[in-house]
Amino acid sequence: MTNQSHSSPRFSLLSFSRVAAVVVAIIAGLVLIGWIWDIETLKTGWPGLVSMKANCALAFLLASFSLWSLGVKPERQSRFLAQTCAAIVAIIGLVTLSEYAFGWDLSIDQLLFPDLPGAVVASPPGRMSHIGACNLLIVGLALVLLHAGRAILYAQLLALLAGLAALLVLIGYAFGIQSFYSGVFFYTQMGFHTAGASLLLSLGLLLARPDQGLMAAITSPRAGGVMARRLLPAAIGFPALLGWVRLLGQRTALYDPEFGVALMVVLSIVLFAALLWWSAHLLNQADDLQRAAEERVRASEEKFRALAHTAHEAIVSADSQGKIVYFNPGAEAAFGLQSAEVVGRPLTLLMPERFHDDHRRGLARFLSTGQGNVIGKTVELVGRRNDGGEFPMDLSLAAWQTAEGSFFTGIIRDISERKRKEKEIAKLNADLNRRAAELELVNQELQSFSYSVSHDLRAPLRAIDGFSRSVAEACADKLDGEAKSDLERVRAACERMAQLIEDLLALSRVHRAELHSSVVNLSALAEGVSAELKKNQAARRVEVVIAPNLTVKADANLLRIVLQNLLGNAWKFTGKCPQATIELGVTRHNGQSAYFVRDNGAGFDMAYVGKLFGAFQRLHHASEFEGTGIGLATVQRIIHRHGGRVWAEGAVDKGATIYFTLPD
Repeated sequence: MTNQSHSSPRFSLLSFSRVAAVVVAIIAGLVLIGWIWDIETLKTGWPGLVSMKANCALAFLLASFSLWSLGVKPERQSRFLAQTCAAIVAIIGLVTLSEYAFGWDLSIDQLLFPDLPGAVVASPPGRMSHIGACNLLIVGLALVLLHAGRAILYAQLLALLAGLAALLVLIGYAFGIQSFYSGVFFYTQMGFHTAGASLLLSLGLLLARPDQGLMAAITSPRAGGVMARRLLPAAIGFPALLGWVRLLGQRTALYDPEFGVALMVVLSIVLFAALLWWSAHLLNQADDLQRAAEERVRASEEKFRALAHTAHEAIVSADSQGKIVYFNPGAEAAFGLQSAEVVGRPLTLLMPERFHDDHRRGLARFLSTGQGNVIGKTVELVGRRNDGGEFPMDLSLAAWQTAEGSFFTGIIRDISERKRKEKEIAKLNADLNRRAAELELVNQELQSFSYSVSHDLRAPLRAIDGFSRSVAEACADKLDGEAKSDLERVRAACERMAQLIEDLLALSRVHRAELHSSVVNLSALAEGVSAELKKNQAARRVEVVIAPNLTVKADANLLRIVLQNLLGNAWKFTGKCPQATIELGVTRHNGQSAYFVRDNGAGFDMAYVGKLFGAFQRLHHASEFEGTGIGLATVQRIIHRHGGRVWAEGAVDKGATIYFTLPD
């Protein structure tokens, strides 16, 4: 079956063909039921009319199945069955005609059911009319030709002939002209429903292949096809209507035959003149629409050419043979060729020779299958200039169809500068990666060194502290005040050194520890740290304000170290405040949550804020506030490892605020 769009006239007509097959099958089935159960109304279609003979109904049933099969894609066996049915229909018609022609009685007329003696005009009894037999022969031959897929035009001519014969019978019934359905000689009359079924079969045959033969002109989407579909019903219906009006007037004695002829001529002239005017009006409308469409296309082409002419990119169009049909100034600049030099020449002129074969194969594949590897995409290729030089380019290719065939348009960008920059960026990235690797190695060595040094310093430091304590205890009665003071200073220095080593080890562990992120309740961690600080210095009265339900996603152990340092610093630097206040909260900074620890302690000078997070950097003398200067450096490294940021704000004697962010 020919593939058609569901909205096209051809698809609608093809659907009508299958509907006609179903209706004929229903009519034939009802007639056979009438013969089986002897229901006269089903056999005749109307009381007093000629019955459809049983063998004729069987032939219609076979023909409807064969017609239905034309609208589907049957298997080989089903196709053979449909062709066999068509052949049987033709044979039934041929045998019946031979009985009329040679006076034979081949005993097929009443083979299925005997005809009743009182049946309307059947000579001999049970035999279908000669017009019906002729139509069956014609319909059967047309079905055989259509199933064979050959001589479609001849099959449609046969169907048209059968349809005209059936239409003549129906007009005879409508106008009361018996010779139209009995023939010139006295034979069996053709039944009204037999003529109707025969007409439906003929129409179904004509529309079974609507895109071929006679029907191609009628089903065409062009102006001629549209006009034919509009005028054909009027061309068939109006003459029949005028003839009926003429006969009605004559039979009722409204006017004589001469007046009836004149009236029919006048009405025919008026009606067909009106049809002619209507057709001319529709054609003028179609012509106006076509001209408007052509004007829009012309304006669109002019806009495209103006745009393409001023575009910096190279724009090249080619036909289905791969020959250039358009070459804009951008292309002239890119390839070093003038439009007049390249139009009409092959596209291979613009590409290195090593790509010629691939181009030809790709073009042939697209034209044969409609599939292309680069159609509708942007790809990197290599172009060839007029001087033989090559350059990298981006090609965006599109295909479009016209009545003249397939065309292709490519937008080409010279990417030589981009490629040069990409090479520079790649080189810079390689240098950056190398330096990052070197820096990582240095950091690892520094961490190992600090860890080793911290461990190696512990033993002699413990020895110094131990011997100093032993001397102080053993010689307490022999040492004067100055000597005892010196020993105390030695032991205090050892304690400070031990604390420094512990801080160095903690800083080293921060670098080596793996991150295990989870949802952490920052408020709960802060409550725990605050409780430890209050327990260690129970005598102090410090107001600690912690915002509730602060949750972050981070490493819980490392985040505890952050809070121990930040809250510990705040506790330490508010030591001289009579009304000390420490606060943990959250605010918004650049669209991100920024957590802070704020105090009203000693504060710092913002001029030195750059030193605040450096290791061993102290903004207060050790005599004022103890410490090693490692705490904030540890905080910074932990926050940076989480991908966050830390900064500080403060003023001398007005407190300090340390902010930090963590990824949401």
